[in-house]
Formats: sequence, C-alpha cells, structure tokens
Amino acid sequence: MSNPFQRSRGAFSLTELLVLVAIAGILAALLVPALSRSRARARQLRCMGNVRQVAQGLLVVASGEMPRKLPYATDFGSLGGKTGRQAALGGRALAEERPLHQVLPDPEVFRCPADRGDAVLGVDSVFDAVGSSYLYPVKSVDGIAAAADEPVTGFPFPERKIIVFEPPLLLDRPLRDRRTGWHDARRVSVAGFLDGHAQMVESAGYTNGDPAHAYY
Repeated sequence: MSNPFQRSRGAFSLTELLVLVAIAGILAALLVPALSRSRARARQLRCMGNVRQVAQGLLVVASGEMPRKLPYATDFGSLGGKTGRQAALGGRALAEERPLHQVLPDPEVFRCPADRGDAVLGVDSVFDAVGSSYLYPVKSVDGIAAAADEPVTGFPFPERKIIVFEPPLLLDRPLRDRRTGWHDARRVSVAGFLDGHAQMVESAGYTNGDPAHAYY
C-alpha cells in the first residue's frame, strides 16, 4: 500500500520550484542586457551601411562635375530621402529634387534605425519630419566645415572630413534629452567622410579645428 504522504516520483517540491524560478530570473537578468546590446549594435551597423552609401553617393555625383565638386543642397536635411513634414532643415524639399535622388532613390537609405527624433526640432523622428535622418553640412557648424558646392580636392585629409552626420552631434542638442542619444550614447553620431568610409564620432573629436588631428 502506498504512503499518501510520500512525494510522487518526478514531482518538484516547493523549494525546488523556488530554486528554478530564481535561476530563471538570474538567466533573464543576464540575457536581457546582452540582447539589448546586440540589437543596438545591429542598428548601429545598419546605420553605418546607410551613411557609407550616402557618402559614396556624394562622391559619385561629384565625379560628374569638372572639377569634381560636392553637390549643392538647399539645407542640411535636403540631401536625399523623402519629402518631410516640416520646413525646418529643408524638410519640404521634394524627394525627386534632392541632389542624391538619382543615385540613391530609395528613401530608406536615409533612415537611421536608431533615429529617436530631435529636441530642438521637437520631433520624435527626424526622418519623418525632415525626410532624412542624416544631415549634410551646407555651411560650417560646430567645427564641421561646409561641404556643399565645394571642390573635393579643396579639403586636406579627406579621411577626416565629415560630409554626412546625425543631429545628436550638434553641440546645441541638450544632453539630458533622450533624443540626443540615438546610439545609446550622448552626442555620438555615425558620420560619413570624404574618402567614402563611415564610423562613429563623438562631438569632442572634431572641435579643436585642426584637420590634421581631428575631424572637421
């Protein structure tokens, strides 16, 4: 005759269940941050691919000029992409009239997957507001020299010349606003350079005004 007080074979005691729940909690605490970092890295890599295409598209357009000259754009945000919802930064420029439309007609190339908007513009998506997440220095700003309508050969150290960047790099963006941290860091941007490469850049790296030792 079986003992009614004896635990069935294969069943878990309350203590064992609590131990399993605790272990599951610890594993979740370890895996969730790692998964979050992995997703952030994936967004960053996709963004770098976009910016690289935009920088190389600028060089393709420039190669059609003699002498080679970077294209003119009406404002910082009207290089390519789609027609935006706001007039700020040239957002109302028609998509087909933007200088990179012929070489990069897909507007998604101009969308950063980490686009959190911009505090100064008061928007939650720069891409939707302006038509492009990426900015083009049509005039000098915060240590970044103007590139629009300038000869390619006029810039020393092309590997340090920024020709595409993101709004969080600008020094007037408030540090405490979440929209200044697109890539989970404040005042950091994926930037495209005159030699066609793209990389992460911090605002502190381009403000000393010396092209030989900093970005400009």
